Amino acid sequence: MAQYDVAIVGSGAAGLTAAMTARRRGARVAMLESRKIGGECTHFGCVPSKSLLAVAKLAEAMRTAPRYGLPGYDPATDLEFSDVMEYVARVVEEIYLHEQPERFEDMDIDVLIDAAGARFLDPHRIQIGERAIEADHIVLSTGSSPRRVEVLGDLPLRFLDNENFWELRDAPRSVAFLGGGVIAVELGQALARLGVPVTILQRAPRIIPAADPEIAALIADTLKVDGVRIFTGAEVMSCQTLADGNIAVHVQQNHARKQLSVGSVFASLGRLPNVDGLDLEAAGIEYTARGITVDDYQRTSQPHIYAAGDVAGGAQFTHVAGYQGEIAIDNILGRDRKSDLSLLPWAIFTDPEVGHVGLSEAQAREQHGDIKVLR
Repeated sequence: MAQYDVAIVGSGAAGLTAAMTARRRGARVAMLESRKIGGECTHFGCVPSKSLLAVAKLAEAMRTAPRYGLPGYDPATDLEFSDVMEYVARVVEEIYLHEQPERFEDMDIDVLIDAAGARFLDPHRIQIGERAIEADHIVLSTGSSPRRVEVLGDLPLRFLDNENFWELRDAPRSVAFLGGGVIAVELGQALARLGVPVTILQRAPRIIPAADPEIAALIADTLKVDGVRIFTGAEVMSCQTLADGNIAVHVQQNHARKQLSVGSVFASLGRLPNVDGLDLEAAGIEYTARGITVDDYQRTSQPHIYAAGDVAGGAQFTHVAGYQGEIAIDNILGRDRKSDLSLLPWAIFTDPEVGHVGLSEAQAREQHGDIKVLR
């Protein structure tokens, strides 16, 4: 059985950072993965979404070009949606070329990939495929997956999510987003600017609840200018396929029922930690529905096992995952370093883009009382 100083389970931002940091500091490292190296950011998140947003921003500039005496563009007649999605796929593949297993093998990191994934045999041993390895320390960085909706009505429907969306080559006739978070507003604006009618159905009183209310209102107004319909306080009761192939979405809003007909439904209802199949019980690792329980040092209930990134709950950002992966390795190697997200920067890549760092206005008032607000 192969022996390692550190085994990394998962190869997204947290796993890659942890693996490379540990190897640079002299540890013998194995990186275990069930899919492609790169994780959510490379294949389903940051890279494809920001590529599509860049195309949509350029398309909007071209559409409004006649204001400046330049030839215009009409997405209804001039756009080939498949070409746009093929471009996005090429960008993903270009990034993935730098994340091939051979690159990490050249760093003397053993890369073990098996579709069955990794599972614990006991607190120090992990099975992946036909192989079993043993490690002094383990970092769990398996990420998260979209909260999927299988049935919302009488029959199963194929809902879009931020993973299968990138398989599309034909433009949807129209899209309704279930949920009004960052994914919905970013991809919703992009699709609207590429000529796809978009509706956002948000159960909460406003979209993007994590953002400052004034900022959320600004984004909502901008989306409406782009043609996006937004329903807040809207509870989706059921969906059903119609004879024409569209989907009827039954919504309750302000005690009134209404029916919307859309081509596709995109479920953007949050994310779930990837803990299934790991057999965490065999290792004595505590976890909840929100993810693996960790302390300020990214340690789990087993002191030699750490968790970083989405699977550890908390802020679900690529830069946070990488930061926590480095924290985990620092502590494995005896640096006694706490994770501190008090000045966490994050962004919403709509047009205009929104940046955020530190306390919100509401949090600042709660903590400090009288504050100054500059606009």
